[in-house]
Amino acid sequence: MEYITAFGIAFGFSFVGMLPPGMLNMKTVGLSLSKGFYAALFFAVGAASVEFFQSLLVIKFADNVAQYLDGNVYVLWAAVAILTALGISFLLSKPKKDAANLEGNALKNKSTFFSGIGMAFMNVLVHPFWLAQGIYWTQQGVLWNGWPILITFSAGIFLGSVACYVLYILLAEKILKKFDVVANNINKILAAIFFVLAAIQLFQIFKIENFV
Repeated sequence: MEYITAFGIAFGFSFVGMLPPGMLNMKTVGLSLSKGFYAALFFAVGAASVEFFQSLLVIKFADNVAQYLDGNVYVLWAAVAILTALGISFLLSKPKKDAANLEGNALKNKSTFFSGIGMAFMNVLVHPFWLAQGIYWTQQGVLWNGWPILITFSAGIFLGSVACYVLYILLAEKILKKFDVVANNINKILAAIFFVLAAIQLFQIFKIENFV
């Protein structure tokens, strides 16, 4: 029963935590609009796979990670640099409309899988979230220092993330494709999200440095 509880909590928090538009779920929308369902799904699985291992290690070594992340402006500056670079990249890129034929192309799907892994590694914003969750649920007795329960918890995180990605993909497939304005400007929308996230991290740095 403890394992089912841990899995359910992780699944729920992962799904809900992924609902707000972010760099990864909006990228799945862009891929779904430009390359189709399967390319976006492979990207989602790749990104969620990284989150599985990230969350597992962050929760396992919560004390050490907490000391590293607490007020570490270098981590925040890294986030600002990464998010700004991604924003510029998407702002300058153009959507590819000839990629609908790639649905069954295994090589292209494999490429989006590794693209998901790469972008998820750059998503340093997820670490504090799962660190807080790990500490809280350990204090509540849901988690303890054992690999089986932690792997179960991380598996819930993985599947919760995939479920949310699929929701975004289906949303893009069923709804957003009907709106040419969204489809034609998806890269600009993604760029705007990245710039907003970078600005939030920059504001956090200013708070730490007592500039605001």
